[in-house]
Amino acid sequence: MGETRVEALNSCDLVLHRAEFAAVYGPSGSGKSTLCSLIGLLDRPSAGEVLLDGEPVARLGDRALSRLRNRRIGFVFQQFNLVPVLTALENVLLPLEIGGRMDADARRRATELLARLGLERHLAHRPSKLSGGQQQRVAIARALIARPELVIADEPTANLDSHTGTEIIGLMSELHREHGVCFLFSTHDAGLIQMTERRIELRDGRIRSDERR
Repeated sequence: MGETRVEALNSCDLVLHRAEFAAVYGPSGSGKSTLCSLIGLLDRPSAGEVLLDGEPVARLGDRALSRLRNRRIGFVFQQFNLVPVLTALENVLLPLEIGGRMDADARRRATELLARLGLERHLAHRPSKLSGGQQQRVAIARALIARPELVIADEPTANLDSHTGTEIIGLMSELHREHGVCFLFSTHDAGLIQMTERRIELRDGRIRSDERR
C-alpha cells in the first residue's frame, strides 16, 4: 500500500481435509479473505505454496487454474454476485455453461437443487424479484451445481437477518452431510462459528488457534 508493506498472511500453515465443515474467523484485517482467496485459487501467494491433493498449483497457468476452480471449487460471495439479467435457474446453470459441461441432465439437476432450497416457485425470477435470503439460496445452488469438492463462503450471513442466516447455514450443513462437500466459511458471525465442526482463528495474518469439536 504505497510505501507501506502489508503482510496479509505470515507463516500460515493449514491443511483442509475433504468433507470438513470449517470456519475461518478473526477481526477485520486478520487475513481471512486473503487466506480464502489463496485456498480458492483466486490469488497466488508471494511466498510459500498452495497444494491441491498434494500437488503445487503455482506452475499452472491462468486457464488451468480457471478450469480447476470451475470443476472443483464453488464460491458463495457476500454480495451474491448473481447476474441480474438471468433467472434463478439460468444463474445456477452458469458455471456449467462456462465450463462447457451443459448436458441433458443439467437443467433437471439445477431445478432439483433450487427445489431442495425452497425455490421451486422462483425458477424464472430474476435476482431483483428475490429477497436476500432467496438470492443467497440461488448462490448456494450455483456453487453446488458442478458437484465441487470444496465450497468457500465469504460472510454468508452478513446480509441476512438472524433467522434467515441460521436457516441458510442449516441448509448448508445438510448439504455438507448429504454430499460430502467441504465447506469453508470466512465469518465474524459467532452463531455460524458455533455451528461448524472446525474453527480456525486468525490474528495479524497468523493462525492463533485451530480447534475441532
